[in-house]
Amino acid sequence: MKRLKEIVTPPNFFIFVVVTISVYFFIAEIAVPFFGAEHSIGASDLVLRDRTERDSIIATISGTSDQAYVETHRSWDLNVKSNNAMGWYLFISGTVQFVGFLFIFWMIIEVMKRFGKDEDFKTDIDTWLFRIGTLLIVLGALSYLDQLLINLFLKSTGLGAFKDRSGKGSYFFFAFMAFAFMTYYSKGKELKKETELTI
Repeated sequence: MKRLKEIVTPPNFFIFVVVTISVYFFIAEIAVPFFGAEHSIGASDLVLRDRTERDSIIATISGTSDQAYVETHRSWDLNVKSNNAMGWYLFISGTVQFVGFLFIFWMIIEVMKRFGKDEDFKTDIDTWLFRIGTLLIVLGALSYLDQLLINLFLKSTGLGAFKDRSGKGSYFFFAFMAFAFMTYYSKGKELKKETELTI
């Protein structure tokens, strides 16, 4: 019973829940469509390049003469046959992104464990933050590579009127945050060393 209490701690339970949900979505959204009966895999939302497909709704705000314009965009999901080159690429790309997400989550947990220690500015948190930032940049670049290849695929198959929106710029924002925290922590370590030498 004591051993079970040591294993089932709140952080471990949280990790278990996140990994379980992630595996479920990976199986449901990537693996099943790829190996399923229809042999297709969803790529991402597509939007028409043609601006005439937009519907504009004009609404008058009560009590004023101002007008608000609400534009709705048609979007489609792209399904690619899994037994061709693009299908295999999307499956491998989705798998790499899934594994990358799990690695990032694990590294964040490791950083949080080190933050809880009394000996601040003595741990290797800056190294872990550098790894997180680097992996986020790789995943962001991969998402834009997906976007580029899907758009080339659409053009080559006569669907050039559509464009893919799979690029995720938020990866780069979070990478910047990781590098900023890394710099802050590294400077803290340097100041602590200087203080110890002075004493």
